[in-house]
Amino acid sequence: MSDDIRDDKGKFKKGKSGNPKGRPKGSSSIAQQFRENPKVEGLMEKMIEVANTLGSEEEHSQAVACAKEVIARAYPTLKSQELTIDAEVNKGFVVLPEKVDVTKETDE
Repeated sequence: MSDDIRDDKGKFKKGKSGNPKGRPKGSSSIAQQFRENPKVEGLMEKMIEVANTLGSEEEHSQAVACAKEVIARAYPTLKSQELTIDAEVNKGFVVLPEKVDVTKETDE
């Protein structure tokens, strides 16, 4: 590898790369290959089946691990977002409205 792409500390210079051509066009990532594998659907079904034993008398030893993976795929982690509040002061407390259960029926 040529020294003109690295700085004095051995790090790549800004705008330079150790893999300038990148992945060849038309090739797929490992994740894509996994998604396209016909066995994936059966694997996911098995993980759900194992996760469903959680809390039962016949609980599988990997039920918790499978439940975590199923939940992680069904409900991905949300990314944090900045919250801006218009106020006259920048210090103090922020009072959020009370959480309301919209699934409850009201008697009116």
